[in-house]
Amino acid sequence: MNKGKLKLTKPIAEKIIQKGWALLEDSYNQEELRNAMSDKGVQISSSALSNIYRKYLKSVQGSTSGRAPGKESLITCAEGVLLEVESHLGLLYNVESSEFYKPEAEPEAVSVGSDTLYLPNKLRFHEDGRRTIADKVKFIQEANREVIEIGIRLNTFTKYFYSRNELEFKKPIESLLEKGVEIKCLMLNPTAQITKLYFEDRAKVDSREWRAFHEMPQILEDLKNVRNELNSLDFPGKMRLFLYENFPYHHYLVVDPDEKAGRMMCSNYIYGEKRANCPVIEIYQYGSKDLFTRHRNAIQNILSQAIEI
Repeated sequence: MNKGKLKLTKPIAEKIIQKGWALLEDSYNQEELRNAMSDKGVQISSSALSNIYRKYLKSVQGSTSGRAPGKESLITCAEGVLLEVESHLGLLYNVESSEFYKPEAEPEAVSVGSDTLYLPNKLRFHEDGRRTIADKVKFIQEANREVIEIGIRLNTFTKYFYSRNELEFKKPIESLLEKGVEIKCLMLNPTAQITKLYFEDRAKVDSREWRAFHEMPQILEDLKNVRNELNSLDFPGKMRLFLYENFPYHHYLVVDPDEKAGRMMCSNYIYGEKRANCPVIEIYQYGSKDLFTRHRNAIQNILSQAIEI
């Protein structure tokens, strides 16, 4: 709750009232707001509330009439506004920015067999693009059955094995395989006509895309070597490599899509933008089931047509 977290001064109270009451105006008239505050233990008279409205809300529209409210009434009103904005709209107040904001949902406990995972139950949106290697490892490390990565070249994934310290990525992948998790990697077929057409189109706005296309055969060879090395460890889980020939719409990193704790990172490919800069959305099975199911169906369609090599 906001009440009790903020030490309210007159200037802070004034800003809370101006910003918060404006958010509530479409839902409450003055008397309804006073009653709602009263229900939450905040008592303020009708006349005091009316004076505050005229001073801090109506004045925005050009009227400054009415008796100036006292400090005590202002602070009481601000406490009520904080409570009602949080209760009605789910928003908290940030003193530094003088703005109300939507707090990030607390992780929820999800049982997977004998394990309990704490995962967010809402979408998470990363507009700055590709997640760090540490973010990805954290996202997949509690996988129970399978991890699926669908990309165009899988160049970044492959480089993690060759250019990074083994403890950063290779060892966490080995740990997943050791406990029986299957790793499925899907790469766009370098020799398919649709792949050439895709990169020809991308190269119209970024000539480096054409070079990226010609690098794909070597990336595929490197990826095969990674697979062979990991599978030679003879762990219960295996790494499997597939080539697909569907038009690439998204990058996916998926964890246990058929379980309650299923989750995925999904990134739309934006034309003319570096793939690393394309925003990433985290989608959770139990928090956004319909959206998760739509993307899971798309993934299953791609997998059903892909060729394992």
